[in-house]
Amino acid sequence: MIADYRKLLSSQHFCQSLGISALKNLINSICLAFLVPACSLILIGCGGGWTATGGPKPLVQLPLTTEVSDDFVPLRVNQIAVMPFDGQGINRLPKTQADSVNSSVVQAFQVWTSLELANEKSPDQTQTAISQAGQLAKPLFEKAVALGSSTGAQGVICGTLNIFDESTGSAYGAMGTAHVQFKLWLVDVRSGAPLWTATFNKGDVPLNENLFRLRDAVNKGVKWRGAQQLLQDGLKLAATDLEALRTK
Repeated sequence: MIADYRKLLSSQHFCQSLGISALKNLINSICLAFLVPACSLILIGCGGGWTATGGPKPLVQLPLTTEVSDDFVPLRVNQIAVMPFDGQGINRLPKTQADSVNSSVVQAFQVWTSLELANEKSPDQTQTAISQAGQLAKPLFEKAVALGSSTGAQGVICGTLNIFDESTGSAYGAMGTAHVQFKLWLVDVRSGAPLWTATFNKGDVPLNENLFRLRDAVNKGVKWRGAQQLLQDGLKLAATDLEALRTK
């Protein structure tokens, strides 16, 4: 159909009546009228089709998703303790790196929330309580309750680090893909139930493997992010989300 329009518009009489500049604009408008809807359908297909409500699924999935319990009451929990990560992602790391990862969790909730952290207020007592809770042969939430009871906290941040895959290289090129996936809970010490859940899942393809991001790197200064930086990004998103819920 587009070819038929081009044939019509290329006739001498049509060209003379419209002028060359106007003709080019008309041709481009007609082509875009057909091509843009077609490209949109292709992109929707790449994005995963349609949602249950009938709209197209987003092409880019948000790295952080959260769930909030019906029992969540803003500002009811003000004092918390932060447990070290559990899960295969943290268990595979050398001790020094695992300590650094767990310190990042504490730091995120120190910096990005107004919560009072037992880890900061009484670090020695909290560390002893963390060690004792870790030795319990109980599920994660019960360990969190034990930690909260020992430290006088109203809630406990606990979580699992399921994936912590690092790649090596520079800011603009690397081998492999950095990938971080973790889940955090705010556990109510009184009930033992989670009040808030945050799930983060993100991988970062090196810039030398993604021409679109390489263009952004040149124009905007975007750089490749390793696993530690992805972790910190995710923790910031989680902590600020919780703070927004608490103070709304």
